[in-house]
Amino acid sequence: MIKIQNCQNLKTVQSGAFSDNRELIDIDISNNENLAVIEDNAFGDLPNLSDLKLEHNQLSRISLKGIPLQSLLLTGNAWTCDCHLLPLQNLLNNLSSVQNRSSVRCAKPYRVRGYQMLSVELAGCAE
Repeated sequence: MIKIQNCQNLKTVQSGAFSDNRELIDIDISNNENLAVIEDNAFGDLPNLSDLKLEHNQLSRISLKGIPLQSLLLTGNAWTCDCHLLPLQNLLNNLSSVQNRSSVRCAKPYRVRGYQMLSVELAGCAE
């Protein structure tokens, strides 16, 4: 397990950041008030990753394609609920363990601000 919490200087998690730790199962990157970007493939080289906690950061988008997650925590972020979010929304719908689903809320665009991420209709979007 790796915990990265309360790091005020953390703004970005770069692609391949965990590639030296291929056996990781659990990652907790929470409560980082300036973390706004997790680059594509930041978790891509982690075939055993099953539990991911990304709570209370400043994330608005993230790509988790191809990651065999069983548990995902996302509350307390500034999610932009647009077509870029469709893959994440589909992942959440298919996971057996997503705690606090109802508290994962949209921050943007304004018309869906405060809505539950899973209740936002992303009609017209293609994955």
